[in-house]
Amino acid sequence: MVIGSYIWGCLADTKGRKVVLIATLLMDGIVGIISSVVQDFWPFLFFRFFNGFA
Repeated sequence: MVIGSYIWGCLADTKGRKVVLIATLLMDGIVGIISSVVQDFWPFLFFRFFNGFA
């Protein structure tokens, strides 16, 4: 979350808050849905990492 907030914050300064907010919400939703249906541990961990990144 620390790394993600730094990257998303820099992008929000350059691209605008609304665009970055929409992108992070889409990424969080898609990755959250995928992580809820994954059967194995390592793909689940991978998608949860990106969920925290968003």
